[in-house]
Amino acid sequence: CLRNTDYGSYWLIHHAADMTINWYGGSGGVDGSSWNRNMYLDMSGNLTARNNITAYSDIRLKTNIKNIPNALNMVKNLRGVYFDWIETGEHSIGMIAQEVEKIIPEIVLTVNEVKPGTTETKETKSLDYSKIVSVLVEAIKELNAKVEKLEEKLNDR
Repeated sequence: CLRNTDYGSYWLIHHAADMTINWYGGSGGVDGSSWNRNMYLDMSGNLTARNNITAYSDIRLKTNIKNIPNALNMVKNLRGVYFDWIETGEHSIGMIAQEVEKIIPEIVLTVNEVKPGTTETKETKSLDYSKIVSVLVEAIKELNAKVEKLEEKLNDR
């Protein structure tokens, strides 16, 4: 798929021989002379971007804003684990979505995947790891307040 935008730039989505889907961008025209591979997705599901992957966070898009209470307790109840992927045997680290869902359901996504060529579905849970940062920030602030109180007690002696 090749497209020329109003600004003279091009983008190309290409399924390559190395089993990746590539997003190219540039202004070199159809010859690709100044194209950059800006993002690619491999068949293992790894998405790599040249720059940042971001999510909207603008205050003008939000309402009902409140601090996250008891973040330290949330973090204390999370479990980081080592594991091996069943499909590939690859060793990794992470968390278990079903466990996290009991503590911070806002970061768990549940999808019903349809097995190709059938009507059979399989429920799969995933984590939006970027959202846990807000919980960690509040937990650190809670922990820091406790440390400051202890330091005050020590200094009062």
